[in-house]
Amino acid sequence: MNDIELKNEQTEAPTVAFVDDHTQTADPIQEQREQAFDAAHEWKGQPLQPFSSGRRREWIRLRNLDGEDPTFLDDAVKIVWLCLQSADDIITKRRNAQAMSAEIWRWADSNVGNDDNEAILELANQIVTDSRVNQAVPIPSNDSQMGN
Repeated sequence: MNDIELKNEQTEAPTVAFVDDHTQTADPIQEQREQAFDAAHEWKGQPLQPFSSGRRREWIRLRNLDGEDPTFLDDAVKIVWLCLQSADDIITKRRNAQAMSAEIWRWADSNVGNDDNEAILELANQIVTDSRVNQAVPIPSNDSQMGN
């Protein structure tokens, strides 16, 4: 028989760095998530609701109901208007799409002057960008490697 010599070499385990919830990280993606999650947008002093998945679906529905290709300004007005409404108001108003569309344009005529076009476009873009950033990221717990 062949003798096999087994060597018992000890090696150091790799060092693992842990970050607790109170430690600031230099992760730019995490910083973006936190800023988006905490973003508080407003239009002319009126606080806006987050651009939730329900508001996003309603915006898409309104775009489709218009029957024409909307401009960026059309989209911006709808996004900001939707964020000014409570979820219950949107649910109630969506039953009559024509009345809802008319209300949006009456609001725009009263609240979005020609000098406001750039501001509302930038605001709508920031709202949509912030809504796409995911706050929930899996962090392994002590019990498993699966996440929270």
